[in-house]
Amino acid sequence: MPHARQHHIITDRIPDKTNAYLVGGGIASLAAATHLINDAHVPAHQIHILESSSLSGGSMDGAGNSQAGYILRGGRMLNFSYLCTYDLLSRIPSLANPDKTVKQEIEDFNAVPGNKTHARARLVRSDDDGPHIIDASHLGLTMKQRLDLISLATKTEKQLGVGKINEYFDAEFFKTNFWYMWDTM
Repeated sequence: MPHARQHHIITDRIPDKTNAYLVGGGIASLAAATHLINDAHVPAHQIHILESSSLSGGSMDGAGNSQAGYILRGGRMLNFSYLCTYDLLSRIPSLANPDKTVKQEIEDFNAVPGNKTHARARLVRSDDDGPHIIDASHLGLTMKQRLDLISLATKTEKQLGVGKINEYFDAEFFKTNFWYMWDTM
């Protein structure tokens, strides 16, 4: 009988009286909000996303504008291998055109010659002259650093224990292009 009661409780929920509080402004909360709106019919104004950071987006955050450029923390390209993400974006209406989805906007943007989303740089460094693309065709690792990486990769979690990464590599390792790319991904 408890199973029937559970089912009864779920069907008795009234979407117009449901308030949802989602912790974190990242992709998980975006997905939850989308499903609450589309599947549970909870009105969007009753979904509250709580974010402690000044920048929303979690690990998929980004900031900037078309004049100064955009910055994303970490190395990621939104390509079409992200099936779940694109399924989610196909459920979200565009802010500019409610007859389109966010996924359709991305597809339209990529269909314009010269607009195809891709990265021409994996590392960008900023100095007094502004941002510069760093040639990352060489990772800058010495043979010892390569061997240190192999050694680290062969250790079990138990062998690693509570060790810190700077115990496995020399100080110069943390100045290599490899480290900058690894650290930001």
